[in-house]
Amino acid sequence: MSIRIAAKLLKDITEIEVRATGPSEDGQRADPKTGKLIPVNYLQQLLVKVDGRLLTEAHLGGGLSANNVFLFKARSLRPGATITVEWTRTEETRGKDGRPSTAQKTGSETLILGK
Repeated sequence: MSIRIAAKLLKDITEIEVRATGPSEDGQRADPKTGKLIPVNYLQQLLVKVDGRLLTEAHLGGGLSANNVFLFKARSLRPGATITVEWTRTEETRGKDGRPSTAQKTGSETLILGK
């Protein structure tokens, strides 16, 4: 999973673009070569914060396609503001006995506006 943040200051409004690249599988699709189910692997949640304060929150799921672009707009942001995107992914693994288990993986990316 890779997250990239870009932001543009446009007069009084700032456009914040978040690109999330990586797989998105809900665990219901079978691999055409093997016939086995493809493990769960999807973006579950995005939090966008400005200077530590929550700007917006998105609860997502396995229905998303891979490689998504999210666009948010905010008013009155100034150069030097810190934009942070935190995310949670759900990933499935299989143990030696073949039984599935899911795990939550988290990460974050930060951008300083105007730099």
